[in-house]
Amino acid sequence: MSAPEAERIALRVADAEGGQRVDKFLAEHSLLSRSAIARLARDGHVRADGAAVEPAYKVRGGQELVVDVPALVIGDPGETEVVIEAPVERDSDDRRRMVVRAGGREAVTRFKRIASWENNADPSSGAVGGRLSLLLVKPVTGRTHQIRVHLAYAHFPIVGDPVYGRRGDTSGLGRQFLHAWRLTVRLPHAGERTFTAPLAPDLRAYLATLGTPATRDAKFAEVA
Repeated sequence: MSAPEAERIALRVADAEGGQRVDKFLAEHSLLSRSAIARLARDGHVRADGAAVEPAYKVRGGQELVVDVPALVIGDPGETEVVIEAPVERDSDDRRRMVVRAGGREAVTRFKRIASWENNADPSSGAVGGRLSLLLVKPVTGRTHQIRVHLAYAHFPIVGDPVYGRRGDTSGLGRQFLHAWRLTVRLPHAGERTFTAPLAPDLRAYLATLGTPATRDAKFAEVA
């Protein structure tokens, strides 16, 4: 996914911290595990000075690191918080995809609906039964494509997802509806800080086409 500037959270490497692996550095300065950072890097979500890097990349002092952490999706799980515990592994028939399968690596995702729209949404857009919901998603583990795979497995495919989404998606987004909203990090000289980023303009515009939500909670006002 090519993420807009609004979705990016940046960290600058102190001179004394140069030479570390990027997955180790980010794990020490965030509440994400090293394995989760490694998975994000392999999916192209970690960049150094604008270029995607692998988990073993060695950071340099003064470098700016950018992490895109998926947090928001559209689907329809209902009002209750949902926890998906389903093992994930690479699809033997298509190595570009991941699948839920017994014997795969442990994967856990938590999510909760924070707003929903009734049947004024286009059913072919990827919504379940024509109903759309905005979700706040928290991946507990960091497997490749975990959020996308788990939501599709639960029959709540992400709008705009070209791999795991509904066939014939007509949302017009051009990308999956995922957004890096909040990340808590531990900075070398500033302690623990939380960074938030507003919805990107194209995602905000898409929500506007849906009209007034039928349901919403307090978190919706913070996110959207």
